[in-house]
Formats: sequence, C-alpha cells, structure tokens
Amino acid sequence: GPSQNRINEREARIFWVALILTPLLWAVFFIIAIFRLNVKWMLLVVIALVLNGANLYGYFKCKVGSTESFSSVTTDFLRKQVLQNAVSFVTREGTTPQANPMSQPSNTI
Repeated sequence: GPSQNRINEREARIFWVALILTPLLWAVFFIIAIFRLNVKWMLLVVIALVLNGANLYGYFKCKVGSTESFSSVTTDFLRKQVLQNAVSFVTREGTTPQANPMSQPSNTI
C-alpha cells in the first residue's frame, strides 16, 4: 500500500552518512598503510576504496538522476540505439569484401 513506499528521513540520513563515511574510513586506512609501507594491506585497501567509491558514485547518480523522467531517458536511449544501428548498417553496406589474390585461379596449360 501507500505506507510501504514512504521513506523514513532518519533511515535515509543514516544510509547516506554511512555511504559517505565508508570510503573516508578506507582512505584513512590507505594513509596508514602508506606510512607503514605495508604493500599487502595497501592493495586490499585500494580495492575496497575503489569498490566503495563506485558504490557511492552509483547511488549518487541514481539520486541526482531521479529528477529526470523515465520516458525522456528511454526516448533518448532508443534514439541513440536507432542512430547507431543506422550508422552501422550504412557503413556495412558501403564496404565490399576484398578478394584474396592467392585464392584466384591462375591460367596454366
């Protein structure tokens, strides 16, 4: 029902704070790993930092992108796909396959 689709502001705030603080915490771990010259842990921290950064970026793009209407996004996507298909069809039609000169028969008596 309609009560299921409501967003609790407190829960949303906790979610976003945790989502932002997690990459910051990994950045602190990265600095510690640099000062201790521990390459093994630095690799782990870099992987975690990249994955958490991608997660934050994705959620941020979804939140900002939610202002666009779904129909405009799908229309733009379909328009782009039709244009790509038309260009690939035209370029495919304009090229003819080159014959291999070694495969042509020779005149022998």
